[in-house]
Amino acid sequence: MPKRQEAVAPDIIKGLEDGLASLRWKQAEARERRDAPRREAERRAAREHHAVVDGFTVFGTLGDWTDLSDHPDERRWADMFMPGTEPREQAELRRNVWRIYVSKGSAASDDFTVFPGDCTETADRGEIEHLARRIIAKYQK
Repeated sequence: MPKRQEAVAPDIIKGLEDGLASLRWKQAEARERRDAPRREAERRAAREHHAVVDGFTVFGTLGDWTDLSDHPDERRWADMFMPGTEPREQAELRRNVWRIYVSKGSAASDDFTVFPGDCTETADRGEIEHLARRIIAKYQK
């Protein structure tokens, strides 16, 4: 190999390696953009629960909740990480549990009903249906 080619060869190899690294980086960025909606949907699905129980719509959100109610038999749950939420002294705190909301009917109709919701004791999704049935039975009387 002529001396000139020997001197240029490392620069050519370095340029090819840099180009290949740049190509791989761009491919990774494109894959990230393409997969972002799917990953966001998976994260949301892991933290949300939608169901129909006895004709009532049940929506659950996984999170950390505090009871803001001053009355021991009443529960008013608020997201602990929402700005402005200040738990009262000796408030009940529940971490990594489901806060459920129960409703019936359509928001566009006159028969729309929303019952006061509650929080599960654990993060088990199986508790949601049991709690929803308890809330429905309590407020249907």
